[in-house]
Amino acid sequence: PRIVEFIAELHSTTVLEGEDATFKCVVSPEDAQLVWHRDGQPVVPGERVTVSSSGLCHILHILRCQLSDSCKITAVAEGIVSKASLHVQEAQVLFTKKMHSVAFEEYGEATLEVEVSRESGEVRWMRQGVVIKPGAKFTLGQSGRKRTLAIHKLALSDQGSYRCETLHDYTQAIVRVEPRKITIKKGPSHVETFERETASFEVEVSHPNVDGVWQKDGLRLKPSNYCRMSAKGCKHSLTLSNLSLKDTSTITFSAGTVGTSARLIVKEPPVTVLKKTEDLSIPEGATASIECELSRQNVEVNWLKNGTAVKPDKKHRIYSMGRKRFLQILKCDTSDSGIYTCDAGETNASCSLDVYERDVEILHGLEDLDIQEDQNAVFMCEVSLESVPAEWFRNGAKIRQTSTIKIRQEGTKHFLLMCNVKAEDSGEIKFVAKQAESIAYLDVEAVPVTIVNPLQDKTVLENSRVVLECTVSNPRSSIRWYHGSDVVLPSEHFEICSEGCYRKLVIQQVSLEDDGIYSVQVGEHTSSARLTVE
Repeated sequence: PRIVEFIAELHSTTVLEGEDATFKCVVSPEDAQLVWHRDGQPVVPGERVTVSSSGLCHILHILRCQLSDSCKITAVAEGIVSKASLHVQEAQVLFTKKMHSVAFEEYGEATLEVEVSRESGEVRWMRQGVVIKPGAKFTLGQSGRKRTLAIHKLALSDQGSYRCETLHDYTQAIVRVEPRKITIKKGPSHVETFERETASFEVEVSHPNVDGVWQKDGLRLKPSNYCRMSAKGCKHSLTLSNLSLKDTSTITFSAGTVGTSARLIVKEPPVTVLKKTEDLSIPEGATASIECELSRQNVEVNWLKNGTAVKPDKKHRIYSMGRKRFLQILKCDTSDSGIYTCDAGETNASCSLDVYERDVEILHGLEDLDIQEDQNAVFMCEVSLESVPAEWFRNGAKIRQTSTIKIRQEGTKHFLLMCNVKAEDSGEIKFVAKQAESIAYLDVEAVPVTIVNPLQDKTVLENSRVVLECTVSNPRSSIRWYHGSDVVLPSEHFEICSEGCYRKLVIQQVSLEDDGIYSVQVGEHTSSARLTVE
């Protein structure tokens, strides 16, 4: 019979977890058939198990042994058996990279990292002796032989001693949490804008989730319909709307111990013309109203005519109502035509004014007048327009007002009053208003002169003084004195006087030669009296 025998038996082996185990035996003869068994089950070669032979030597390799690989190994060669045991011991998990004390910033994240000797090594994290469990605050990580502990949203209370341990080793370190050092990465820009507009400011700080405070001239701002504040990441924004002039101020942002500021300047908006009067064409005598509506109320304007300033007076009214500015020109004449400008400094508006003449018609012309001396002459002419300048003429010469000549106007009626007219006032009276005229004739009849109080006979002493007197009907009457048939002329001896209607002859130092009949002649009338000298 065939003889099969083990020249070299199997030997029991003890390995650490993760190591390779090798079993060898030597069988004779060389062509003997050998089968491997693990715990009585045939060994099936695979990724971690290989079977090989070389001559009389047969080998079983078990790679990267696990604790579960501990077993009885049997080699059966044509009825004969060799046995051995495989003991897999748990390998020590040691730290090949340990923790070191570190400092992190508040509100940030801290990651502690270690490295163990085996990929399958299990670790346990602890803080101040308390086991750390994963959650919102802590995240445990594993990648190959690396193990990590992430601490989220660091707070000052998170600082302390942290420990990572295995069954065979440990490492620990101190974690310090320092307050955030906030800095301003980008400050706000100065803003210059207009009333009723919106101004926005933006600040960028070094850290997210920072509480910031906005102030205006030192007073803290609070959210409202006109004040909106927001923060996104590291950026903080402030928007102020519907601004007014009083919002001009210094805007300040502060976060912790740092701060920054910018200037807000609110100006009145540029003045614009919203509405203006179109070009005007009006008849003379009418009132011109020129209007300009501006974009805001508190604007000073100047009115110009052909570039020359217009000042308020009896003819020009300048006033304002809200945003509207007015210029009124009363009783316009052709000289008021021109270009009128409302100048608001930043802007202006102009329009042209054309004042045209109106034709004047005589509605009621002058009427001839026959009156006597010392009476009043009244002429009236009515025209078709009011406030029309007019002139009066007598015999081609312009009539001017005097103490006895009055010229007046009532609406469309024009009057000429001549008081106490004389014969020499007779003549042509003409009324002229623009192109219209009317003519009438004045005939003044002289009043007949009479002697109202005649001379009276008188008897005087020689060398005395005597007065002969009479009264006539017209103070302008000229008279002539006679002594007998001789005309009496003024001299040292004779004094001829006239006071109104009173006429008198004064004889100084009467002599006997002065005796006789004295007469006074007025026109066709004569009065006589006898002077007797004793």
